[in-house]
Amino acid sequence: MVVSGHNYGTPTQLNITGTASPTISGTTLSVTHGMPFLCGGYVSRSGTNLLFAPFKGNHVACWNDVSSSWNAEAIPDAGITVACTGLSANTAYFLYVYNNAGTLTLDLSTTGTSTKNGILVKSAVQARTLIAYCYAN
Repeated sequence: MVVSGHNYGTPTQLNITGTASPTISGTTLSVTHGMPFLCGGYVSRSGTNLLFAPFKGNHVACWNDVSSSWNAEAIPDAGITVACTGLSANTAYFLYVYNNAGTLTLDLSTTGTSTKNGILVKSAVQARTLIAYCYAN
C-alpha cells in the first residue's frame, strides 16, 4: 500500500522505503515510514495494520456535528490502528480519523472527500477527517 500524507489540503506523495511489504489476503501492502499529519500525528505500517500515532503533538482536528465545531481530539500515546485486510488490489483508499463515542477511530474507505472549512473530510460524513491517501497494490 502506498500512503500519501495530508496536511490541511496539501497532499504529499511519500516514497516506498524500508522493509519488505507483507501479503494480506493476496494483497501486497507497502507503507512508508512515518509522516506527520495535521500537526499531531503520523501514519505508518505496524505489522498488517496502519498505525496513526502522536508526532510533535498529540491532537488531530475532528468535526463535531452536535456542537458544529472542530474539536482537538487527543491521539492515544500508543496510537490507533486499522486492519488492512480484505482490501482490493489496484484500488485507492482514503484513511480518515473520527471520534466514535469518545474513542478516536480510523476508517479505511474508498469513499472520496469533500471539504469542511477548507479541511478535507469524508464525503457525506464530515465528522471524519482525511489523514492519508492509500493505494493497495
